[in-house]
Amino acid sequence: MENINENNKLISEYFYPDFIHPKNNNDNWEKEESTPILEMCKGSLAAMAVLLFEDYKNLNYHNSYNALIPIIKEIMNDTSFNINEYEESTGWYAYYSIESLVSYADIEKVYEEVIKFIKWYNKLKK
Repeated sequence: MENINENNKLISEYFYPDFIHPKNNNDNWEKEESTPILEMCKGSLAAMAVLLFEDYKNLNYHNSYNALIPIIKEIMNDTSFNINEYEESTGWYAYYSIESLVSYADIEKVYEEVIKFIKWYNKLKK
């Protein structure tokens, strides 16, 4: 797998669309308790690494279903678009690959399809 840090950042931005990294926000970010990533940080060294060092690989989306399943659920339950309207697109293939690969429990392949889907989704939303 390539670009784990960059891909995990992509997943984090998809799952937490309202999150703005503190370095890009303001000096008082630690006081903003409503920021989703700060909630995630409570007791999590991996989430603190994201905040302090922008080290996204420790979020483990690439090797842990515990981390990836909430993302998959978000993708499968997203009602902001109808995936079948984009038949034959990269996103359509990735969506249905995710759905079928989950049943085979191949974390690396599912992770790669999640990355493809989010990249396609981000282009769609622009």
